[in-house]
Amino acid sequence: MSDLPTKNMPAVVLGAAVWKGGRPGPSLKRRVVHAVTLVKSGDAGWLIMTGGVCINPPAEAEVMKSLAVAKGIADSQILTEDKSTSTLESAVFCSDLLKANGWNEAWIVTDAFHLPRTLLLFSCFGIRGRPSCPDRTGKGTVRSHWIYLWLREVCALPWALLQVLAIHIGVRKRPVRRT
Repeated sequence: MSDLPTKNMPAVVLGAAVWKGGRPGPSLKRRVVHAVTLVKSGDAGWLIMTGGVCINPPAEAEVMKSLAVAKGIADSQILTEDKSTSTLESAVFCSDLLKANGWNEAWIVTDAFHLPRTLLLFSCFGIRGRPSCPDRTGKGTVRSHWIYLWLREVCALPWALLQVLAIHIGVRKRPVRRT
């Protein structure tokens, strides 16, 4: 059992696509809206937005922070990790950030297809993740795209495990946050 209460623990919100012009993609919006409900219900006390610049600037974390603030979350309740460009980097960098703030447990907010790999990665770096997914209907997203996303995760999971193993046995360097 956890030594931290689930109330007021942080929620780590995994990044997703930022479209041209810095507009949030549908997954990113869904994740932020869901995380905002965790804070407003009192289940999460802080938000940690994670995601760097992938294809379109600005960083995913910055876009998510702007959305959360626009939905009424205080700037002081939001931490950002804006350098990661993969789920592995998000897990490493956010685990470090969580531990630095005295947390060993967090809500993990991402889409259901992404959750198993994300929870596993956070666990590998010492954080107990509590799953919390936004609405899974994917309004406007065709079924074939959801199937693709699930299949991609099935392939990504063993690769993620190999990367973690390589880090833990010293074959691969641990990702380092770039400034």
